[in-house]
Amino acid sequence: MTLYQGTARQTVTTAATSATSATFSGLATGDAPLLFRMRATTFAGNGLPVSLAAAADGTRLRLPPNNPFMGLDGTSTMHANASSSDATIFSGPGTTNLVVAHRNFDLDATVPSVLMSENGALVCVGVGTTISTAQTPIVMLISPKTLQLLDQVKLIKPQTGNLAGGLYNYLDHENRLVLVDGAGTLRWYANTYDETTDTGSLALVNSYQLGQPMVVGLVPDYEGRIWFATQGSLSTTDAPAVVGYYDPQTGATQTFSLPAGEMVANSISSSPAGVAVTTTTGLALFAAGQNGGITQLWRQEYENSGVRKPGQLSPGTGSTPVFFGPTTGYEYLVITDNATAPATNNVTPAENVNVYRVADGTLFAQTPFLTSSNAGTENAPIAVGNRIFVPSSFGYWYPPPSETGPATPTSAPFAGGVQGMTLAADGTSLTTNWGPANTVPSSALPRLSLADRLIYTVLVNSTTQGSGPSTQTTASYSFAALDPDTGAIVGTPLPLGSNTFSGTTPNYRDPSSYSWNTLQMTGVISPDGVFYQGTAAGLVMVRRAGS
Repeated sequence: MTLYQGTARQTVTTAATSATSATFSGLATGDAPLLFRMRATTFAGNGLPVSLAAAADGTRLRLPPNNPFMGLDGTSTMHANASSSDATIFSGPGTTNLVVAHRNFDLDATVPSVLMSENGALVCVGVGTTISTAQTPIVMLISPKTLQLLDQVKLIKPQTGNLAGGLYNYLDHENRLVLVDGAGTLRWYANTYDETTDTGSLALVNSYQLGQPMVVGLVPDYEGRIWFATQGSLSTTDAPAVVGYYDPQTGATQTFSLPAGEMVANSISSSPAGVAVTTTTGLALFAAGQNGGITQLWRQEYENSGVRKPGQLSPGTGSTPVFFGPTTGYEYLVITDNATAPATNNVTPAENVNVYRVADGTLFAQTPFLTSSNAGTENAPIAVGNRIFVPSSFGYWYPPPSETGPATPTSAPFAGGVQGMTLAADGTSLTTNWGPANTVPSSALPRLSLADRLIYTVLVNSTTQGSGPSTQTTASYSFAALDPDTGAIVGTPLPLGSNTFSGTTPNYRDPSSYSWNTLQMTGVISPDGVFYQGTAAGLVMVRRAGS
């Protein structure tokens, strides 16, 4: 059994076959929450791990229950856990005495998926940026100490689509990376990382042909089935997107066709109640049926202008659906819609934050998101208990190959902005605590630490000089933390680096013009308080000096 508290860690091993308890001593004072991770070992092998998260006083944290088929909560998937809360119980590096410990821009890859296995290894999936590897997914084992590449495996490049090929993935209960490549093959990669020697390698330990080459979302349910969703197409004449699962116990695969003309452009999430999927039209909850098939428990369409806003990748919600709640930790789901103001010919954004009841899909709480100058996001909300935080990406620049169709308007300045909300005790209303006037320019999907109560992210500030052909822009990036009660930046942001390029947007064919750009990707906080962030050209690591 291992206890994590803040950045401290204790491990207790008992050989007694009848042991029902373990004792930890020297717990840290203060209000840092606790994470207990337990695994039974027998002659037949290792049992499923069990994780329990609690506040410092022993009361249960209002996080969804740990998914026993995933790795360590907070580090085993892009959005922290199966419910996609984007929250962790680990303390971040804080706001003072910080250093950019390492950076590695020699990976020749954009790195949207930064995970950490329980042995401390960074297991990442990037997208190649050289001519020979463009849009090719690459599995990478990276040193958590130096960010040096220890091993890599280039996957099959997807033939179509802009999100397929393993970019949404997770670490399972055996610390294997699970993903689906561009050919529709489900793959499991183990690693042999050794912390003492800082060496290791990747090994393909299993594979299964799903026959679904456009998988964009992947998550296990609470009985071990591996659920997936394919991207689909906005065209009603193309094959529709599907939701499905592979059952490792039976070897069976089941699929459920979504309505034609709908795309899945974000990840999917699971809780004990089922698997949530958003498309460019609606939000739905699925579960395995009694006969082994798939049951759609409910579906709700959200308000959608049908246009892609600048700073979003598709003409629909930019949200991965997030389970949250103050009682079970998963009684609600939250997304943003894709509304606009019809009076302005769909040019002025007028987006909403929507909360649905998991039991029946009822939309019962809604509030406007930010203002007419920044209401749009490609980010999943952070949601824990009764608190929700949503950052804006309206107007943010993405490399054009990642976008689906033209934007309306064609472009817009990136104004930034993050909104914090509280769900009422009766669940009927959302109160905006801060946000409409907030202009924090978050260039990454933030991560909330429940240990030090800070929201960690990367900021971008751009300055443009000259005009016409002589226009030059400098985009500067900084590591920062926000106060979840006010939305204000805490302390002084730590400069990371900058890019200068001609014009007002980078040349996407020249990754060196946006190497520091974090592209609204999410970072990860390790159990020892180190923040790792993917960029368009590699990785950067921030830690407290001397740690």
